[in-house]
Amino acid sequence: MSEETKPEGASPTPKGDEGRRSMGPFDHPWFLPGLLYGFAIWFGYDGWLNPNIKSVAFNRVMAPLWLAGAIYYTVQNLRDRRRTRERAESPPPSQTD
Repeated sequence: MSEETKPEGASPTPKGDEGRRSMGPFDHPWFLPGLLYGFAIWFGYDGWLNPNIKSVAFNRVMAPLWLAGAIYYTVQNLRDRRRTRERAESPPPSQTD
């Protein structure tokens, strides 16, 4: 938002923060894998350990699917974290004209 279009009384944007947006709890990289692991545990319990449920077959199919998704996104997060760390540790390329 440019300074001219901001409502009256709004605080000025600090320089360098114009492209950033605040990170909410759902934007955390480990939120989705944690949620999927939770679903896998829930469906696994209902599919194999809970005798009072009628949809046993559905839960037995979905538990491994949730677990596969959770493992996939965990691996992706670990790879992204490693890439970010390597990029931060590597020296910037020299610029020669």
